[in-house]
Amino acid sequence: MKYIVINLSGILDTTLMSSLENHNKVIQAEPTCVLLDFQNVSEIEESQIEPLQRFIKALQNDNPNSVAFSNIEDSFKAKLLGSNLVVACFDEKKAAKAYLEKMNSEKPDSPPTEVYPRVKSFFQKGDIYYINCPGCGIKLRIRSQGNHACPSCTKRFFFSDVEEETSQGEEQGATRYEMLTLD
Repeated sequence: MKYIVINLSGILDTTLMSSLENHNKVIQAEPTCVLLDFQNVSEIEESQIEPLQRFIKALQNDNPNSVAFSNIEDSFKAKLLGSNLVVACFDEKKAAKAYLEKMNSEKPDSPPTEVYPRVKSFFQKGDIYYINCPGCGIKLRIRSQGNHACPSCTKRFFFSDVEEETSQGEEQGATRYEMLTLD
């Protein structure tokens, strides 16, 4: 997922709106979350409310959680957010970023595909699992889930009863934001 922060400033007029629309095709080329920061916007022209709403709907596409506003004045919020447009609004850019990351964090697609027969009977001693090979019955030690092969008979099997370990202390990888400043 790509994250973009668009810093808007000045008067939201035809020029600024056309600049936004020019970036729309680039933004929609891949799944993207967009944060529109209204901190330096002094005015929104009435004629640009509808084009901005269309721009936001195009960004949201099928995911209403892919767009957020930060530092938007209540008067602008009332103008932009009609009955059919829902966008999360925040007082700070940091809170909006956290919201977008939480709502759009990549979820694991599906469990690993089982090509080989699943081993269901096992016993555990510490972090090691002991199983019997489904082909020859020899006792094997396993430390992780996934596809394995018996060293004796080369029979392949799938073991998935190990809980995934997640490291609490390490960062999962920092999200990088692309910044666009439109004046």
